[in-house]
This record gives sequence, structure tokens and C-alpha cells, in this order.
Amino acid sequence: MASKKHPVVLRFEGMDPRDIGGYEAHRYRKGGDLGHIDRNKP
Repeated sequence: MASKKHPVVLRFEGMDPRDIGGYEAHRYRKGGDLGHIDRNKP
């Protein structure tokens, strides 16, 4: 049984069409320090 001591809270904010470029860069792991990324995992 899962512990109820530390509940998980997720907050989401709406996206504007102008934000898609940053979202895609994150999704495809483009740019920035990528040394911590395991590219063999999906």
C-alpha cells in the first residue's frame, strides 16, 4: 500500500502556441548540457 505521508501534487499551466518550440526542444533533448541524458532510453 502506498504511503499517504507525502502526497504528490502536480501543477500545470496552459501553453501558448509560441511556447511549442521550447517544449519540443525539451522533448527531443536539444540544447543545453546534455551530459546527464541516456540517449539509449526512449
